[in-house]
Amino acid sequence: MATRPDRYSPFGAVTNLSEINTASSDHAPFVSPDGLTLYFDSDRNGKYQLFRASRGSLSESFGNIEHLSFFDALGGSAHPCVSSDGTTIYFVSMANIWVSYRIEPYELAIICIEDAIAKKVEVLERIYAELEKVWAAYEAMEEWLESGDYGDLNKGDIVTAKQKIHSAIQHGEQSMDALEKSIEKLKDALSALGYDPPGQASNPNPANDAMNVSTNADLSWTAGSNAISHDVYFGTTSPPPFVCNQTAATFEPGTMAYDTTYYWRIDEVNPSWTTTGTVWTFTTILLPPLPPPPPPL
Repeated sequence: MATRPDRYSPFGAVTNLSEINTASSDHAPFVSPDGLTLYFDSDRNGKYQLFRASRGSLSESFGNIEHLSFFDALGGSAHPCVSSDGTTIYFVSMANIWVSYRIEPYELAIICIEDAIAKKVEVLERIYAELEKVWAAYEAMEEWLESGDYGDLNKGDIVTAKQKIHSAIQHGEQSMDALEKSIEKLKDALSALGYDPPGQASNPNPANDAMNVSTNADLSWTAGSNAISHDVYFGTTSPPPFVCNQTAATFEPGTMAYDTTYYWRIDEVNPSWTTTGTVWTFTTILLPPLPPPPPPL
């Protein structure tokens, strides 16, 4: 007589994934289509957060548990669900559903380098603004020395202060020089990666915020430098939905509704990158035009 198992499952034996589970709450498992990655949430760190574990083959146990900490900025995160191609993850946080798209290594490298350049440029601009103030103080000290009226101070004290200010200016200029060289090195790195982004689309027609636009109007723009094609986004919501990719710098939306606000955006595309455009808007005419008067009798 066969022995009845303690637990029955149509899939076979039920096993606790002890290599994953902890004394905390671990739940909402989601396995990738290839069966090699397990996503789940857990409050093992005090609040529900997303984790994933991986394995080399279907015969192995899951291991290499990784805390997906980049989602923690939203607060607690739970119920992960990943697209079949592994490029998109959906999850719940703050009682809302969120989505995140995987960034390829090349794109991530470009984004990080551009972000570093932008931050260095911001620091460079701040140093330049502060140096202008310090130069103003230095010039004021020179005028003070030339006046010969030192008040309660002697000339030596003013000269010493002036020298320290000049030293601060030199240090500031050295910092600016180092930042400029660093920025150039990062730009060289972008060039080495073949990064040659197209410029932004500009000069929208109809103009941004235009009113009383014809319902039969076509859209046009000036293409960004190095652009090979254009991703057109158009609709009555902001941001507008994607419509098509095309090579022409004009778009025919068809007959539009009267007294309606439309939003559109042009992303410029080349083999190196896609440059996101500005969302433009216009509003169509209030009423259809009046019919021409009847001819005189």
